[in-house]
Amino acid sequence: MELPLSLIEETVNETELYFFTKNTDKGVPGHIHVCVRKGDKFILFTACTSQTDTIFKFVTRTNADPNTFPCFAPDSINCFKQLTYINCNNIIEFGKTEFLNQIKENKVYKLQGIISDNAMQQIVKGIKLSKTVPENIKKLF
Repeated sequence: MELPLSLIEETVNETELYFFTKNTDKGVPGHIHVCVRKGDKFILFTACTSQTDTIFKFVTRTNADPNTFPCFAPDSINCFKQLTYINCNNIIEFGKTEFLNQIKENKVYKLQGIISDNAMQQIVKGIKLSKTVPENIKKLF
């Protein structure tokens, strides 16, 4: 039996972690993403990475604020296997139905972990400090 989108929607919440497969239509395929905002018609995500060298090179090359890449160690709340950075400079926006269909089509999987309230505050700070996130997105936080 196939679940209706309305039931799938009830399972999607801010602070939750999702794995975007290589078949996803948006985001960074093969990476974990954090749901940072769920609106009536949209869902916003940021991507996670454990590639310290990539983050360091990006910050050095672009003079980005390091606070736009908060870093989190694995703990009992998140599902990270290693030190993980959240890229607050690139917000991925889905229409709500569009994202729910990604789950329904097995292009995105919900993970066990979540982001703590403290970690979420650091992510929101990073989004607000970002030079690349549009003001209309920043105003949602």
